[in-house]
Amino acid sequence: ADGAADALARITRRGQAGGHNVQLVDFCARRIRNVEIARDRSAIRDIGAEPFFHANQYQTLRVPGQTISPSSEHRLARSQALPTPRNLPEMLAVLGDQGDERYPI
Repeated sequence: ADGAADALARITRRGQAGGHNVQLVDFCARRIRNVEIARDRSAIRDIGAEPFFHANQYQTLRVPGQTISPSSEHRLARSQALPTPRNLPEMLAVLGDQGDERYPI
């Protein structure tokens, strides 16, 4: 891609996938975007100061009939129950959390 705008256009091109999620990081602009893509639609969320947790389900994009697996439900609920991480060690602690023994993050 020839930059962030071109990458975003390629990622969101209609009809190329059943569904996926991409974190687009523009190091020059110091910008992170979470891009959720379904077959015929997409949604973009700018990631700012607040951490964002994604567990294999659409959170920004509205897709009729979306099914969410028990694993995704549990991991998202567990991430929301934990204190908001404010530094790298705290982020790593969330990513390695084993508090839900059946569905660890």
